[in-house]
Amino acid sequence: MIAGPGVAADAGLPPRAAASGYVRRWTDHDRVPSPKGLVRMAEHTVSAALGIRLARSLYGRWRLMRAEERERLAQIAERVKESALDLRGSDDPRAAERDLRDANEQLAVAMVESAEADPDVEEIEVRRLREDLRRELERISTAEISAHRTNEAGNRPG
Repeated sequence: MIAGPGVAADAGLPPRAAASGYVRRWTDHDRVPSPKGLVRMAEHTVSAALGIRLARSLYGRWRLMRAEERERLAQIAERVKESALDLRGSDDPRAAERDLRDANEQLAVAMVESAEADPDVEEIEVRRLREDLRRELERISTAEISAHRTNEAGNRPG
């Protein structure tokens, strides 16, 4: 961060350092995360990435649906999209992750129900869709459980 006149107070730099264009080094920052904090951040990142990946997959599948089914599920699909975008810049990442997980699950269930009700979709296609979505949702749940257990134990699962 380069501090200039008027930024010195906000940056916590002496006025002389601010006037000279001083750049704060990493070691100058007030707080460096602990190793456990870094592990928690990495776990959140993995879980969030899986949730976002599932959201992309679901949204892509939704876009390939017939027009009338897309219209019927549009509100749920938009919630998935918005939740995925909100997760990236959230002040409360855990709550944003839960919201994305709930939105993903709601869209997955709605898509399966839609496929089941469609007479043009064969049973084997419905079964395949159900299994694909179940597998993706389990992958996210497994990542969240692993992260939770790691936080409780204070070390990485082995």
